Parts: sequence; structure tokens; C-alpha cells
Amino acid sequence: MNRRTAIFTGNFDPPHSGHMDLVRRALETGDFDRVVIKVVPNPLKVRLLTKENSVAMLKKIVPADLAGRVIVDETDMSVGRLARQFNAAIIRGRRKAEHPKKDFVSEIAIVGYLAGSGILHFSRPVPIHWLPDMERDQIFSSTRVRKILFSDDCSQKKLEELMPAEVARLLITARNRCPQPFSQSNSVEFNKALTGVLKSVPSSPAQRKLPGF
Repeated sequence: MNRRTAIFTGNFDPPHSGHMDLVRRALETGDFDRVVIKVVPNPLKVRLLTKENSVAMLKKIVPADLAGRVIVDETDMSVGRLARQFNAAIIRGRRKAEHPKKDFVSEIAIVGYLAGSGILHFSRPVPIHWLPDMERDQIFSSTRVRKILFSDDCSQKKLEELMPAEVARLLITARNRCPQPFSQSNSVEFNKALTGVLKSVPSSPAQRKLPGF
């Protein structure tokens, strides 16, 4: 029997617990056996993390209990090609947002970007599967993570409300190694520091590369 695959695309700048919540919910629906996570930079946003560091952080944040069912794509393969190769669906999730209208417009822009990439124009169009709203009251967003990082009273405790402690520790360590004052304007130095921190921490045993999927 063919395994049913979902592809979760996003900016992941940086990844947080809300992203993993969506992945887990996708697997719990029974509609999918595995999820491929792919970093697709949002053309409407200025990134803090490099694409490479987003990929590396995703590999740290995937829960160990999802080993073998979640793959972080490191290849240059397009979303369309991935979808065709695995006969996959795209998953998207609605979430609680600080600015619901703005968030909705952003989601529509992402879907439009994916449509423009050709995934909806194959002989067998790639379906987009919308997951139900999150039940948590907490608002998860990469924007909130960045705001905490840029704030003068940044702390690991605050970041742990949005991501696992071990991942929050990576961001705090990189921030502390960055020239002060830390801001988006010196993101190059921050990414250099984060790259060094990420290399010093082993990847999750859950991770394998796509060819062995």
C-alpha cells in the first residue's frame, strides 16, 4: 500500500511549537502516514534566519516520538516536484493570531505563491489540505519569537512558552554570542553564531535524508 504523504511548507523563521503541533495534528487525522517539512521563504517577508539555519533548527525541534514519520527536506527539489514524487498533498493550518486579518492575507499569499509555482497545474493537481483550528489559547508565531529575541528583556523562559527548552537555548546562546545591541540589522552575525551553535549539537535521531525516505 502506498504511504500517504503530506508536505508542510513555511518560512520557519524560526520554527516553533505551533509548527510541530500542526505536523502532529496532520498525522493524527489518519489521512497521512508521514510529513515532509520544506522551508519555502515567503517573498513578502524579510528573513532573520538563513534558509540553512531554519532547516537545521527544524531538525532539532522535531519530537523524537515522530521518528520515521517526519522528514525535514534538505534538497533543492521544488515543492511541485516533491508533491509529484510522493503523490502528496500540501497541508496548511489556521491558527490563533494577534492580527487575524493580516494572518489570513498572509496565508492566502502563501497559497497563491504555491499555486504560481505550478503545483496546481499538473495533470493531477496537488490538493491543499486545511487542518482545523488549533485548540490551544496560546498564540504561536515566528514573529513573536523574533520580538522576544530583539527585546532588551529577552529570556529563555519567555522563549520556552513558544518552543522546546533545548531549542530556545540554541537561540539564546547565539544571541549572547552576537555583537550588541542585537537586532535584525546584524542578522548576518547572528546567523554565523547560530550556525556554530547548531553544529555543536547532535541532530535528532528522527532525521533521515529524503532519498532514504
